[in-house]
Amino acid sequence: MDDEKLIDEILQDIENEEKNEDISVIENQPAEKDLKKQEKEKRKKERQKKHPDKIAFLLGLVVLIFAVVGIVFTVITAVRYFGGNDETKNEFAEYNSYLTPIAAVDIDTFDDITAADKEQLLNSAIWLILSKDSTP
Repeated sequence: MDDEKLIDEILQDIENEEKNEDISVIENQPAEKDLKKQEKEKRKKERQKKHPDKIAFLLGLVVLIFAVVGIVFTVITAVRYFGGNDETKNEFAEYNSYLTPIAAVDIDTFDDITAADKEQLLNSAIWLILSKDSTP
């Protein structure tokens, strides 16, 4: 019986040593997750070296396009506002020729033509005729 106990103890010691070796091997090896993370990071770095971030490039391109469109729109609006066109200039000249005799004589305000001062209206008409070569 002593021999059997001795054999059992030896077998248990061998099993314990094998378990300890397995545990130490597992502890020394990096986990699969860590290996996958390291591999992903390596691939990401390689990709970034080969191809810069495409999303940032596209976003920059969109902003650049909007900036160019904004500048063009601003220039066109400024030219229209400050330059004017012939139609606007003609309207301004027409209003100017119509209002100049009235402003020169300084007619009083009225709601109805019958309430207007006849002398002021006559002076305005004379001033208009004298300022133009044509008949009213």
